[in-house]
Amino acid sequence: MKKTKKQNIKFKISSARVFIFLVLSFLVLLSLIWQNSIEQLINTGYSNNSGILDEQGLQVHFVNIGQGDGILIELPDGKTMIVDAGPSGSASKLLDYIENNIFENTQEKVFDYMILTHSDTDHIGAADEVLDAYQINSVYRPEIYSNYIDPETEEEVEETPINRVNTSTQTYGKVIKRVLNEPNCTVIFSYEGLTITGGIGLDAYIFTFYSPSEHSYTDVNDFSPIITLQYRNQAVLLTGDASIENEEEVLSKYTLPQIDVLKLGHHGSNTSTGEALLSNTNVTYAIISVGENNYGHPNEETINRLVYSGVNKNNILSTITNGNILVNITKEEDILIFTEVESLPIYIEWEYVVISIILFLFVTTFNINIKNN
Repeated sequence: MKKTKKQNIKFKISSARVFIFLVLSFLVLLSLIWQNSIEQLINTGYSNNSGILDEQGLQVHFVNIGQGDGILIELPDGKTMIVDAGPSGSASKLLDYIENNIFENTQEKVFDYMILTHSDTDHIGAADEVLDAYQINSVYRPEIYSNYIDPETEEEVEETPINRVNTSTQTYGKVIKRVLNEPNCTVIFSYEGLTITGGIGLDAYIFTFYSPSEHSYTDVNDFSPIITLQYRNQAVLLTGDASIENEEEVLSKYTLPQIDVLKLGHHGSNTSTGEALLSNTNVTYAIISVGENNYGHPNEETINRLVYSGVNKNNILSTITNGNILVNITKEEDILIFTEVESLPIYIEWEYVVISIILFLFVTTFNINIKNN
């Protein structure tokens, strides 16, 4: 009868080996102090980076969703915002980015704020799918009413007041119906004078709406709110598809702060981002959200206006060229720009890496031998 071999595991233990193991393990454990920074570094794919992402600061993501706008904002107090949701055909790309870059490490998947700038499909096309996927606590919508006939009720989605603008497009109708049915959600018409505030002390931030100033426009683009987001002495300007006329009306009534990051209006069209706006805001970085089927956007005239106003050509970025763009305003008041930000499917938690490293150190330090008898 054949004997079964027994395996004996032997450790080489000595005071020197124990000391080396403890010192190395301590150094590895020490890295947990920088766990958040390390996780952001290994879980955020990017190129042309100008530093290490400050997760505790402000993060503004300009998602490459093709021809349209899709902007995601992570605020320093932990709240989140989505500004527009791109065309319906890019819904899966947008949702994938949200899942893997915004809510990648949390079970509570809630957008505190959604801003729908106006009714064009390249801005609100996937909004209903975002509403289906996540809880939205507050929606800022244009005062454009939907008289689309809902096939389920055979009635208009909402009643249009006298002297107000409406549209019968199916996409906008579906979105507004979904907004109005969102549970525990406050719905607000965008209008000049509105503010959204949060954070405490140095981490305080404020969104200020400078437009629209009218309840009715002939061009739906003019319903786009012109909004500044100010944090740590830095400012971001979002303009939707607002026209040069809108910009000049705002400038006639308000003094805008110096703008560090400008999201160009109307995808770089020559009908937006006028000379007056640029000369009054001293823009440092310009972001263009644009796709391949871009109707000639960005317009060369607009790019020239940026350059003539003093914007460095290297600071003019677009989603079609630079992919997903992440603007990070740090607690030290620096602006970091990350391009080609990837949507990563797996989030690596550093504490599990630390445990694995310590186990590896144990095996190699004490040189485990397995002998068959």
